[in-house]
Amino acid sequence: MLQSKPRIHDAACDTWDLPKVSQSGALHPEIGKDTATDRYLASIAPAYGQLGRVLAQLSGIFLLALTRTGGGLEPHLHLDHAMYAIAHDQLEHAHETIQSVSVPERARRHHAGLSDMIRHLSDAALGMDRLSAQKGEAGHATAKREILKHMAEAQRLLIATAEPDAGVTPVDFNNACCSCASPGGTA
Repeated sequence: MLQSKPRIHDAACDTWDLPKVSQSGALHPEIGKDTATDRYLASIAPAYGQLGRVLAQLSGIFLLALTRTGGGLEPHLHLDHAMYAIAHDQLEHAHETIQSVSVPERARRHHAGLSDMIRHLSDAALGMDRLSAQKGEAGHATAKREILKHMAEAQRLLIATAEPDAGVTPVDFNNACCSCASPGGTA
């Protein structure tokens, strides 16, 4: 059986037509201006963390699908993996939280950004679910590009909606400086 060689995309390939981080616009509510905005940010922080984990989990599953072949020359995506089920459950829970939170006027654009991130993650997961049904190399390539674009847009929104002053960040920087943190975890 012939093994296909990994391909590197040409500079003109539309795979590289990903959204630019600079397109994010101002999504940040002003922290400390009113208690309603502060309450909103505290309420969405756990859902934001879940969305970051969902993005990482779906990205990992998608990367595995792109690098593994199963019997034929096309990569196969096995969505019966526990990580996919966990990601799907976390996405649903984050969606419920984001939809149920009270949104003050100052946070409307931020909330819309989170809702868009949920939509892109959902579309990526749905695309991954449908990928196995795609026939032919052209169908697979188109489906993979669409998934990649949704994942890239979700990542852009994850970064754009971060609010470090409220603890809404994709990375916990509490102990970022190893020389300042004591062994007990406090600085």
